[in-house]
Amino acid sequence: MQKLAYRFAAIAVIAFSSLAAKADTISTFSLSNFTFNTGGTATGTVAIDTTTGVATGVDVTFTLGSTVDHFTGVDSQAFNVIAYIVSSLDVAGDDLVLALPVTSLVGYAGGVVCAIDNPCNPGGGGYGNIQGPGGVPPFYVFESGALTFESSETTGGPTGVTPEPSTIALLATGLIGTCGAIRRRIRI
Repeated sequence: MQKLAYRFAAIAVIAFSSLAAKADTISTFSLSNFTFNTGGTATGTVAIDTTTGVATGVDVTFTLGSTVDHFTGVDSQAFNVIAYIVSSLDVAGDDLVLALPVTSLVGYAGGVVCAIDNPCNPGGGGYGNIQGPGGVPPFYVFESGALTFESSETTGGPTGVTPEPSTIALLATGLIGTCGAIRRRIRI
């Protein structure tokens, strides 16, 4: 019976220790010096949850002469062997493809993007771009650009409410005592 009480106490300690509050850090990065092979430019921001490694928002405006495209939201994202890809569509279906030279966005702090001046694939290619619906022209390739850290915000549960080890130990001793009392009752 004593072994059973110890096992129950160990399971309770493990279960309750996993209930620690978790907060995510959402970092906002601004587009810096984004130029395209056609002379176009891009401005705006990208929001990334650097705790879980997920892009949570895109708000980018592409300008080329009188052409202005606005990209909002994240449509897809994944690591594709040479870069981490974040994709966003505009209302016409054009696709903004940000290629970041990292394997994960966990802890991402900003930096250059995959572009003609900074290719992600040593053999060439792997550049960020804007392409028409279904990959058809117009096709604009990033010539240069970087994501620069702007700000961060902590979201989620309160960060200071992590259970202390003494609280868990108190719970465990209470459970052991309860098991002992049940054991004595069964014997009597």
